[in-house]
Amino acid sequence: MRVVLLFPAPRRDREDPSCALLPVGLLSLAAVLRARGHRVLVIHTGGFGEQDTLRAVRRFRPGLVGLSCFSYQRHLVARWARRVRASLAPATPFVAVGGPHASALPREILDRWPWIDAVAEGEAEATVLELAHRLEAGADLAGIPGLWLRQDGPVASGPPPPPQVDLDRWPSTLGLEPFVRGVDWRVQERHRVTGRGCRGGCRFCCAPALWRERVRRHSVERLLSEIRALRRRGHAWLSFRDDSFVSDPDWTAELCRRLIRESPDLMWDCQADLARLDNELIELMRRAGCMQIQLGVESADDRVLRALGKPHRLRHIQLAVDAVRRVGLWMSFYLMAGCPAEDRTARQATIELVRRARPASLSVSRLSLYPGTALARRISPGRFFRVRAASLFYRSDPAAIRYANVLRTLARACLRQEPYTIEELALAEERTGGAPSVRLTLAQAALRQGEHLLAEMACRRWLRDRPRSAWARFTLAEIFFSQGRRQDAAAELERALDHLPNWREARRLLSLARRCGPAPDQDAD
Repeated sequence: MRVVLLFPAPRRDREDPSCALLPVGLLSLAAVLRARGHRVLVIHTGGFGEQDTLRAVRRFRPGLVGLSCFSYQRHLVARWARRVRASLAPATPFVAVGGPHASALPREILDRWPWIDAVAEGEAEATVLELAHRLEAGADLAGIPGLWLRQDGPVASGPPPPPQVDLDRWPSTLGLEPFVRGVDWRVQERHRVTGRGCRGGCRFCCAPALWRERVRRHSVERLLSEIRALRRRGHAWLSFRDDSFVSDPDWTAELCRRLIRESPDLMWDCQADLARLDNELIELMRRAGCMQIQLGVESADDRVLRALGKPHRLRHIQLAVDAVRRVGLWMSFYLMAGCPAEDRTARQATIELVRRARPASLSVSRLSLYPGTALARRISPGRFFRVRAASLFYRSDPAAIRYANVLRTLARACLRQEPYTIEELALAEERTGGAPSVRLTLAQAALRQGEHLLAEMACRRWLRDRPRSAWARFTLAEIFFSQGRRQDAAAELERALDHLPNWREARRLLSLARRCGPAPDQDAD
C-alpha cells in the first residue's frame, strides 16, 4: 500500500529548531511500514511548502494518509487533512491522525472533524501496520487495538494498544532519507531517541497519560550500532532527545562506559531528570562526550514544583547544578512562567538561581494546558476546538506575563556571558582526567575570549593523549583560521577528515580555507 505521513507545520517553522524536524514517532511508522513492504512518503509541510506537498501527494496517490497532531498545530492538522482528501478526489484515501493531542481527544476529533476517518492512539506502530494491512486486503477495520474509528455510525474503538516492551523489534529510522521531504536529513538523523517513557509524572505534561510512566529503552547494542552508522556518515555530534536520558541510571552508565571505549571522539547533548543526577553519573557522562545538558528546572520554589508535580525540589536542583559545574558541563534550564502557586517570592528565587548557576542558555515558556494532562482535567475538551490560538495558557494575568518577559530578558543575558572562567574549566579538565569533551569546552571558551595560545595548548594535550581525534584537529583548525593561518587550518582539517571523512562541517571549513587562500602574513609556500 502507498502511505503518506504528514507533519503539518507553518512555513515559519523552518526557522525554529524545535519545530523544523519531523517527530521521531512519524519516522518510526515510516520505517515499520517500509520493512513490511509498503511504499511510504514522509513530508514536513512547513519545510517542503504547501503547493509542493500537495503536488507530491497527488503524484504518490496514497491509499492511507497519516498526520501527526500536537496541540499547537491541531487546527493546521484539521485543515491539511481536509485539503489532502479534497486534492485526491475522486479517489478517497483513508485519513488517520495520531500523536499526543489526538491520543488525548480521539472521540472528540472524530465527532468534530468528519473528514478524518480514524485516530491511532498512543504508540502506533502495531496499530498503523495492522490498519495498512487490512486496508490493502479490503478487510474489516473494526477491533484494531489502539484504533478509534468512524464507520457507518457512532465512533467506536478497538481494545487499548498493547505496551511496546521490546523497542528493538522495530526497525531503525536510519536510511529513510530518500523517502523524506522538507527537512535537512543530516540534522534530522543526528537527533536520536533512545527509549520511550518518563517517570516524572509532571501535571502539565502529556507523557504520564501517553506512556503511563513506563520507561523502556533500546538496548545499548542497538544504539551503538546506530552510532557507528552515523559516524560513518560523518556525524561528530548527536543530540539525544528522550524526555530524560537518565531515567534508568544503570542503562545510562553502561552506555557511557561503552562510548568511552568505542567512540571517544563523539560529542553529544541530552535532556535529564534533575532528581536522578549525581556527581558520579554526571562525571561519567562528561567523560563519555556529553557537552550540554538540558534540565527541566521550571522554578526554584518548592511550592511551584509541588503544584506542577515535578519529581525534584530545590535541593535536587542545587545538587545537580553543583555536579554539572564541577565538570564544566554546559547546562540549559527550561523555565516556566504563569504557574500555580507562583508569586513574587517564587519568581525572585528562580531569578536568583539563574544568576548563581550561570547556565549557558534558558528556554522560557508560559505554562500551557494540554488535553490528557492533570492540569487540564477541568477544561472542557471543546475549548481545544473553539480556541484558535496555538496555546491555552494556565495564567494570563499581568504579573505572569511580566515575569515571562523578565525571564526572556535573562535568557538573552545568558547568551552574552561565558558560563565558566578559563580557570574553572582547567579544574574540570583535571577532575575528569582530561576528558575530550572538557578539553573541547576549554579550547572553545579560550578561543572566544581571544586566548589563542591557551586554546591551542588544550588541543595539543588532547592530541598527545588521542592522536586520532578529529575534534581536536577541527578545533585547532578553528584556532588557526581565526589567526589568519589558513594553510595551517587546511592541514588540520585534512587530518580531521582522514579520521571522519564525511564530516560536513569540516569539509565546509576546509573549502573556505582553500577558497580564501593564505593570509597576507602567511607564507604562501
